[in-house]
Amino acid sequence: MSHSIKIAIIEDHQGIIDGYKFRLQKAEEIEIIDVAMNGEELNALLATHLEIDILIMDINVPVSTQNKNFFPILQLVPKIIEEHPNTRVLIISMLSELNLIKELVDAGISGYVVKDDVESIRALSSILRKINRGELYFSESIKGKLQDFVNQFGLTNRQLEILSVCAAYPDLTSEQVAEMIDIASSSLRTTLSAIYSRLNVRSKAAAIFKAKDLGLIP
Repeated sequence: MSHSIKIAIIEDHQGIIDGYKFRLQKAEEIEIIDVAMNGEELNALLATHLEIDILIMDINVPVSTQNKNFFPILQLVPKIIEEHPNTRVLIISMLSELNLIKELVDAGISGYVVKDDVESIRALSSILRKINRGELYFSESIKGKLQDFVNQFGLTNRQLEILSVCAAYPDLTSEQVAEMIDIASSSLRTTLSAIYSRLNVRSKAAAIFKAKDLGLIP
């Protein structure tokens, strides 16, 4: 039997949680292992479950049952990604402010869906499969916003050109790519390392996925 995709949900509205469960109930390979409705429950969830594949997170959840102030999810996301490198984060939120999304993308989230994106919510199981394969997913309205800050990663035109070549010829080795664009293999490796750092990824394939999904390369 193949490995199930283990999901945890962080959302403070029971109706929305039930909606996610309804969307995912027929996806036999997707397993919801836990739910948190506030920050305290989220901390306990992360301490208890080390095998989470994907966290579905709302941004505005309370600190606790007693404390209705918003838990600082935005500050926690980078820590989650750093301390749980095998766990991917999908944000589903009503918020669509560009600066907020930019900060979360910089932190390394794997997707962002706005709650009124009915088409994406209906396709939630498919989106989770994509993210589990290492792909990124953003609502169409979010993609448009992301294209407004193409340069926010600080990638140079030369870096984007090299990444575009790698994307066009994914089966070529680094040495073959270097020969094609007429640079030394060591220079290509240095350039790719810089790209990985800028995009907060660890491999060429991940860099290509992220750059395509963000509209940085065709």
